[in-house]
Amino acid sequence: MKIINQIYWDRVNETYMYGTKLSKRIDETVTFQNNLMASGEKIMRWSSRLNYQAYKEVPRLPILLSGKKYRIKINMEVNPEDTAIFCLRFFDIQTDEISKVVFSSMEKEFIYPSQAVSYTFEIINGGCSEINFAKVQLGRADLPEKAFDEFFVMPLNQLKEAKKVALILVADNKRARELPEELKTTITDTQVFMGYISWQELFNPVSRLESWLKKHEEETVLIFSSDKKIDQILEDSLAKKCDFEFITSNYTLENQGQQPWFLPEMVKLDQQQVLNNVERYLRK
Repeated sequence: MKIINQIYWDRVNETYMYGTKLSKRIDETVTFQNNLMASGEKIMRWSSRLNYQAYKEVPRLPILLSGKKYRIKINMEVNPEDTAIFCLRFFDIQTDEISKVVFSSMEKEFIYPSQAVSYTFEIINGGCSEINFAKVQLGRADLPEKAFDEFFVMPLNQLKEAKKVALILVADNKRARELPEELKTTITDTQVFMGYISWQELFNPVSRLESWLKKHEEETVLIFSSDKKIDQILEDSLAKKCDFEFITSNYTLENQGQQPWFLPEMVKLDQQQVLNNVERYLRK
């Protein structure tokens, strides 16, 4: 399983607040405004190490493996443009800084130092007055760049002449996108895709789904949902605009096993079992 971690601006005590106007919305997007802040000041900081006794919170940055290459992607808009600076700092077991990576692009690849046991990520003011922040994504650098998209479609087979297309929609966990490495299909008469929708995109996914459907107007399209929220979105919005067959999660979630209903954020979707259910439907 390959993971893309989703990191939000959810700790005010690490935010520069003097003269700041901070607005936060239900989808965890944040608007930061400050016209008086001096350049070089730290706007926001995330850490992989946190004193639980002091904050009663878990670290917001994931554990990384020594010597491995990662990609960090920052999803935000800055006003004026190009006035935000980003900094990754790496620390040893004594909490001494051993190296850092400073950059200004919205995407950067880096290698986690072999001596590092913790790290931080900072947004530093370079003359900006406003930031519209969505999230930071962090995953292995060997993942395709499109895997970091809000709506990522991954083909499971290659059938160029197929007249029928099946799209299996998966809702990401709030904190991570999980991409199985050994997901395969034995279907030979239908082009099968997995479509991953980010947690934030679930608040308004219709336009991206419409764009994908337009690319397949000449084919028979079946859309399989694997989440109750996707069921509602497709039934309320998309089904009225586009022509496709819709199969709800009541079918695709069969044989998922017992799940912690009281902790929905801990629910683990068995994507192979979802695919098996879809294959059973397609063979009918």
